[in-house]
Amino acid sequence: MDIHAVLAAHDAQVRRSGAVPPGFVVHATDRVLWVTAPAGSESSYVEWSDLDETTADAAIADAVEHFAGRSFEWKTYGRDTPADLGERLAAAGFVADEPESFVVGEVAAVLAATAGHDAVEGIEIRAAGRADIPGLNGLSEAVWGQPRPDMFAEVFDERDHDPAQLQILVAVAGDEVVCHGWVRLPSGVQLASLWGGSTLAAWRGRGVYRALVRRRAELAAAAGHRWLQVDCTPDSRPILERLGMRVVDTTTPYRWTP
Repeated sequence: MDIHAVLAAHDAQVRRSGAVPPGFVVHATDRVLWVTAPAGSESSYVEWSDLDETTADAAIADAVEHFAGRSFEWKTYGRDTPADLGERLAAAGFVADEPESFVVGEVAAVLAATAGHDAVEGIEIRAAGRADIPGLNGLSEAVWGQPRPDMFAEVFDERDHDPAQLQILVAVAGDEVVCHGWVRLPSGVQLASLWGGSTLAAWRGRGVYRALVRRRAELAAAAGHRWLQVDCTPDSRPILERLGMRVVDTTTPYRWTP
């Protein structure tokens, strides 16, 4: 896999594309791209920047002013400049979340590595509907300590706006949602992205997450995507590496809260 080509495509086709969920508004300059969420949402973010030591502090201040007292996230990558961008964000009052690995794999390689692993005994993997939101909230509360009704509502709104570009899957045992994941399939982009993947503790180690990765890789292949990308935690990183993916960068979100 050509890592340089992957990162160049990610910057040009994803971070700078301006493709955002319905209701979000993009404001782009030659140095930064801001995305403002609809009123009432806490999902505004800075997706891309091209800064140096002479422009970074002013750009950070401009972003705080631009979002006008709203919370937002500045998502940084290890390759972003200047090298101390994270330190500058922290000095300006942003709070860093835990760093994650930016993992990418060829769709064909992931399909090869997961061949024969698209099903788990006792589990049904199917498309999710809004009726699954209570189960998704229960899963989120069990794994992370809190339900996420606003996040799931936004994801379903995005799916309903253009189902061809977002597919949401759940793995269920009887009536219980034990794992979930969605895949964004933006048209004209070589990278499809995997999201979610939380699994109930009692079902870990049985291949549920792996099966969801394969199902979403199949959707990406059908849509013509070349690569799969994931921002992953230390828990899922070794699983993804066994499935033919590689760490190509790191990513750290910095959160501004007025």
